[in-house]
Amino acid sequence: MFPAPAKLGLPTFRGLFASTWELLWGNIKGQWHRGWQAPLVPIALLLTLSWMVSGWVDGSHPGLSLGALLVSFGFLVAAVLFFNQQKIDTLWPLLLPGVFFAGFFWHRIPMDFPAPGLFSLSTPMDAEPKLYQLTVLDRSEERRPSTQPEWSQVPRMQFPCALEFVSEGGPALAASGKVLVTSPLAPFALVPGDHLQLLGRFRPLPPPLNPGESPSFSWLRRKGFAGILETKQTPVAMESGADFDLFNLGIFQRIMIRAKDWARKRLIHILGPSPGEASLAPALLLGDTQTVDYLEWDKFIKTGTIHALAISGQHLVIAGGLVGVLLLTVGFPPRHCLGYSTLFVVFYALITGASPSAVRAAIMAVGFAWVLWIRRRTSVLNIIALAWVLVSLVQPSDMTSPGCQLSFLAVYLLDAWQRKKEVALTNADPETASEKLDLLEQRLAPRWKHQLRRFVSVVQEAFGVNAWIWLGISPLIAWHTNLISLSALVIGPLVMLTCTGGLICGMAGILIPIPYLDRLFGMGLSAFLELTGWIAHWGENLPFSWFHIPNLSLWGLFCWLFFLAWMTMPKVPRIQRLSLAFGAVGLVCLAASAYWRPVTNDLLVHSIAVGHGTAILIEEPTGRVVLYDGGSMSGGPSASKKIAQVLWKRGISSIDEIIISHADTDHFNALTGILDRFRVSMVSVGPSFATRDDQETVLFYDSLLKRGVPLRTIYAGMNAVSGQTGYEILHPESDYTRPPKQNAASLVIRITYFNGSLLLTGDLEPPGTELFLANKNLAPVTILMAPHHGSPAANPEKLWRRLNPKFVFSSEGDERRSRLPGGNLGKEIPLWKTQEKGMI
Repeated sequence: MFPAPAKLGLPTFRGLFASTWELLWGNIKGQWHRGWQAPLVPIALLLTLSWMVSGWVDGSHPGLSLGALLVSFGFLVAAVLFFNQQKIDTLWPLLLPGVFFAGFFWHRIPMDFPAPGLFSLSTPMDAEPKLYQLTVLDRSEERRPSTQPEWSQVPRMQFPCALEFVSEGGPALAASGKVLVTSPLAPFALVPGDHLQLLGRFRPLPPPLNPGESPSFSWLRRKGFAGILETKQTPVAMESGADFDLFNLGIFQRIMIRAKDWARKRLIHILGPSPGEASLAPALLLGDTQTVDYLEWDKFIKTGTIHALAISGQHLVIAGGLVGVLLLTVGFPPRHCLGYSTLFVVFYALITGASPSAVRAAIMAVGFAWVLWIRRRTSVLNIIALAWVLVSLVQPSDMTSPGCQLSFLAVYLLDAWQRKKEVALTNADPETASEKLDLLEQRLAPRWKHQLRRFVSVVQEAFGVNAWIWLGISPLIAWHTNLISLSALVIGPLVMLTCTGGLICGMAGILIPIPYLDRLFGMGLSAFLELTGWIAHWGENLPFSWFHIPNLSLWGLFCWLFFLAWMTMPKVPRIQRLSLAFGAVGLVCLAASAYWRPVTNDLLVHSIAVGHGTAILIEEPTGRVVLYDGGSMSGGPSASKKIAQVLWKRGISSIDEIIISHADTDHFNALTGILDRFRVSMVSVGPSFATRDDQETVLFYDSLLKRGVPLRTIYAGMNAVSGQTGYEILHPESDYTRPPKQNAASLVIRITYFNGSLLLTGDLEPPGTELFLANKNLAPVTILMAPHHGSPAANPEKLWRRLNPKFVFSSEGDERRSRLPGGNLGKEIPLWKTQEKGMI
């Protein structure tokens, strides 16, 4: 008989598990008590875990939520009883499960016990619009997706309103809730308190329609909006809000609206008539981003410096510090200045929109002010955890916001940098004789050398902190946006410096209403923003300054965050080795997942839901990728983001060919954004596209030349074969270069794969339909793309009889009401619409 493994000194599985658990749990407790002293940290982690678990449970389960509430109540009561008996060792094993189940119940309330709201007012797009009476909550602003004419649209504006009444032709019914109104641009600005009557259609905030797409209008959900009210009327105030009689709003909300309106007027006053780059000022100082040009905003996103414009801790520290200095100047006691500055910080966070980063900073400011007021010491981690707990309880949807996650992670990394620096100074070796001589020489050196040495030290510290935070948050940014910005390592501190100067000048100009002096502050604000814009433009054009990558693995991201958490603790060799292993696994998973692509032996065709527009993704079994059209009436930037998210979800990082059916902007205005995000080998267009010389087409040609992408013209009679996939161009002919309208010259392509076929038609309509039907080689198809987004005029019965499709799909927007002739052919043909099904 062999002796037992334990007698040979070999570890059993149970012993190995016990020793590993003792190592982990013992070090967690040791770090908690010795280093962090932050009892709120495990509570914040458990609330986060409960929020994640509650999101994994699909559907409504009221019984599950009530059960979690009862279990939580039992654990918490037991924890209170043991705490009263001074049995501290048994407190946490009872308290932490109670916190988890309580958090699970709290986060499940909106799904399991939904409150009645405006969703019952949702009007189908084919019904008559309803009459709404509303109160304007904020000043109306024009929507400007881009100054480039390739996204030319009817000027529109957006403004938030509180709903009062709704009528469908009968008596008005009382209603309540916040809606975002989109309407034609009015010749004057609406002000808070104006009362309106509008004829329009309300629709709830739409869910994602494509795989990999982030929830649409999630920022509106976080701000408490129930939906969007679309109207074709130019809004006219039937009663002015000058008296500010917001009868259906609370006094606190009235104060917020009035304060923000006053600050906006002051900002306009100090900037003067020609602000130039200072169009960024409302975003920097008040959180108003609606009027910022898309290309200007995109420049800061690509360079990784958008955080400098978002309302965050930097803004609140400057605002509170400026108010404190002003109060000290006029003679207030320091403790009173601390209290008033903290109240102003909270007030400023609220009037600027209460963004997640601003709420986090305000909570931390209140926490630090309270600690200073009572003259006690606390851990920064404890205050960070307090802010996270309050955000998770008050506004759980903010926990999914990239801004919220990045804000908390950046502050944690900043605190970790400071803690590591303090530990290094504490453990530094005593000065040697040579070091003492060097120190003496430094003290005897001229003053300018002292100043230069101090300046170099500050610059090194700024770039070191910037690189440390960039390294920690870049995987999280890439997971949310698929963007890696290397230029942030170079220009990050510079942009923060210029934005800080702009903040100081802007806030001083708003808060100090002294004639001429406030205009001087306004000039300083304009100068700093001009410099900020120039730095961002320079950083955007640096070689390899930014690039996009496909989707990252969630598990790889978790490993990376676990690695960061352990590496930022005080040094424990065995734990550090374990964290290095997790970090290595995380990096490997992140890198592998970014370029992993599902393997398929079939031809896959996806009609991406982009609203009123077209984007058809074709994946061949050989791995070749083709994109047929890419655009939308909703605007090129939003459509390119939707298309890119689908491609990244599929693991696609390059496109072999882009085919543009015709020269309408809703079929190619997203392609500039696609060229920014993917490697494109070739672009193919029809004969009429090549002869267009309008501004939109010229800009697109310029973008192709800038990236070195070849362009070719294709026409009827040209065929291609790729593996088992065949392409045949059926329309138009090579000499059809001047059609009466662009739709008639749409490229019609027949794709065959074994015994199946697919016909892509673009916006084909008469007279192009007649020319297409004159082709004697037409044969029935398996799947038909309904021409011109399902328009009845573009889908005559003779076309359908000739093609005899088995299935039809249509890429439509909300405004399209297809009336296709399927039933008139003696059979019902399945019709799939992207506005109903999402991506097909």
